Amino acid sequence: MENFLGKQEDKIVEPDKKKTADIFDLDRERQKRQEGKEENILKKIEQEMSEAEERFGKLIEEVSKRYENLPDNIKEDLIFHNREILGNVIEYGIRRGFSEEELKRLELSAILHDRDKAGSVPEKYKDIKNYILVMHAKVAAENVPEILTDERLKEFQIEGDPEKIRQEVARAILEHMGPRPGFMTDILKKFNEDMKKIGEDGIRYPEANGKISEALLAADMKSLAGEGGRKKVLKFRAGDEFFIQQDLNLVEEYKKYEIDLSQGEAALISGFESAFQARDMQKDKRNWDWINADIEKSKKVEYAFLGSEKLMLWEDVFEKMKHYEEKRRIKEIEGSLEVA
Repeated sequence: MENFLGKQEDKIVEPDKKKTADIFDLDRERQKRQEGKEENILKKIEQEMSEAEERFGKLIEEVSKRYENLPDNIKEDLIFHNREILGNVIEYGIRRGFSEEELKRLELSAILHDRDKAGSVPEKYKDIKNYILVMHAKVAAENVPEILTDERLKEFQIEGDPEKIRQEVARAILEHMGPRPGFMTDILKKFNEDMKKIGEDGIRYPEANGKISEALLAADMKSLAGEGGRKKVLKFRAGDEFFIQQDLNLVEEYKKYEIDLSQGEAALISGFESAFQARDMQKDKRNWDWINADIEKSKKVEYAFLGSEKLMLWEDVFEKMKHYEEKRRIKEIEGSLEVA
């Protein structure tokens, strides 16, 4: 169509209101279906958790009783952690479509995975630091046959070859300690060095291999990556001389660049580094997303550190980390220019 100047005028196309409305309706319908699907999954998770706690109630109680002689704070942490891992493996299994029998074996692995953190240190190893922390999975795996007898498995109404079930559960417990992120790597290294000094072999846990093992490892890494895992790392680093010195060394390193970093902030950096490594070691992208969601939530939490009244936020510590890296890089560039 031409206008009064004889120039071609663009035709104005009116939007198809009905088509636009239909698209919005489809989006809303898709969102409703997605929300409905998620609601059903959450209901299944809640129902399975209830059934697992009823089915394995006696076993859960037996494990909890083993912690009775531990200090109250450690006992409470272990009981809370065990229930958290049980919830994590149930969520993992349901979202991945595990069968009923696979879920039961996975739940048994979760219930027993930290059972022997209440164990006693053999006399010959009494001077080996963190012996229980390092060896508890090996001991728990070795104890599976006497705990999950044929009769006990029948009582739990678990179908399948009893020996294969015991092997799968024991392997999952052993392999959930397989290459660990962050500060646990340092603990394992120091443990093996101390064992070598007394003429003993150290330990190297195998990588998780198989559905049950991989699920238990992912569930444990999710716990480490979240708020509770961060608080656990902070508590541990505040009471261990090796890690205290490590954190104080980092404080001194930051001072070189005129950045005021506290011991607690140094420990928090380590805690988050462990969380990032726990996430990044996941081969399955779905696990990465699952764990990362907890990391993001944990960034908004205020953290306390033993001996300090000041609460810490990741955002503040991260800013100091950025300033440190910037200043360190500038110094490196200046140093290379001087050499040139």
